[in-house]
Amino acid sequence: MKKWRYLFASIILIPIFLTPMLSPPTEFNKTLVGTLVEGDRSGVLATIPAGVINLKITLTATADIDLELYDGDTLAIGWKGEVGSAPGGIYQDDTFAYSGYKGSEEYISTDSPLSQSYDLGVYAYKAGSYTVDVFYAIPDTDPAPPPDEPPPATLRKFEDVDELRQWLAQDKTDEIPYTSFFNCNNFSSTLQKAGFVDGYIINVYPLESGLHILNMVAVGQYSYYWVEPQDDKVYYSPLKLEEVE
Repeated sequence: MKKWRYLFASIILIPIFLTPMLSPPTEFNKTLVGTLVEGDRSGVLATIPAGVINLKITLTATADIDLELYDGDTLAIGWKGEVGSAPGGIYQDDTFAYSGYKGSEEYISTDSPLSQSYDLGVYAYKAGSYTVDVFYAIPDTDPAPPPDEPPPATLRKFEDVDELRQWLAQDKTDEIPYTSFFNCNNFSSTLQKAGFVDGYIINVYPLESGLHILNMVAVGQYSYYWVEPQDDKVYYSPLKLEEVE
C-alpha cells in the first residue's frame, strides 16, 4: 500500500550526463610471499603491463629485503637503480613515488598509465622472508557501442510504476560490478543514458548528504519516484527510502 509520496506540480527534467558511459577498469590485486638467503634475488615475481594505472606495490619483510623494478636488464627502481632513493623520480616516460630503503617496509607507486612494462622482484641484503602486495587497474577507455536505433526526438514519462519496473528489469545497469572506479555516480549516469536511448525522462539525483546519488524518474502526470540504479529498487522519496510495494 502506498503510504505517502512526494508530488511535484511543475518540474522540468533536463538530462545532464555526468560521466562517460565507460566500462569499469579491471583490477589486479595479488600477494606474493617468499624467503631468501642473504645476497639472493627472487627473480621475476610479476610483470607489470604497460598502460596500467594506480600502481601500488608494497613490501614488508623480516630483514633488509628491497623492492626492485626492472626494465629488461636495467634496474629502473630500487637501491642503486636509475631511481634509487626517496621520494622517487622519473624513469624514461614514467614518474614513480619510491620510499627508498625503510628497513623492512618499502613501496613503489604511480597513478599515471605506465608507458612500458616492468618486471618486479626483490633482493635480500639480509636473509629473511617477505610479503609483496601488488595492485593496479587496467582501464577500459572504449565507450559502450552506440544503440542500434537513434535516440527519440522527444522524451516521455513512464505511464505507471509497472512500466518503470518492466523497463528496469530488462536494463543491465544493475549487473555492472561496483568498484572504486565505478561507483554511484557512474551507476546513476549510466541508467540515465539508458533511459534517454529508450525515450524516457530519467534524472540524476544527488542526495542532500552528498554521500550518494540516485535517479529521479517521472511517472504519470504529476508523480516522481526515486530509483537505486545498483539494485533497481523504487522508492517514494529520497528523504525516507520507503520502497514502493
